[in-house]
Amino acid sequence: LSSCSSSIRYKENVLDLDLSLEAILKLRPVSYVWTKTQEQDIGFIAEEVEQVDSRLVTYNKQGQIQGVKYDQIVA
Repeated sequence: LSSCSSSIRYKENVLDLDLSLEAILKLRPVSYVWTKTQEQDIGFIAEEVEQVDSRLVTYNKQGQIQGVKYDQIVA
């Protein structure tokens, strides 16, 4: 399956998303500089996003927060 497949035939237990506008407004967009490359970028802080909804972040093998599922925030 494609990681971005939206067809209902690949899903079960489909429910309305329970995130309110109030929750979405808690997401804090930031600008920052990457420590290794000094490249400027924009995005979110994964630890802050987890506080809004843990389904929107990824974790490494040690269970630490790793990143943000930016493609899921669109929903």
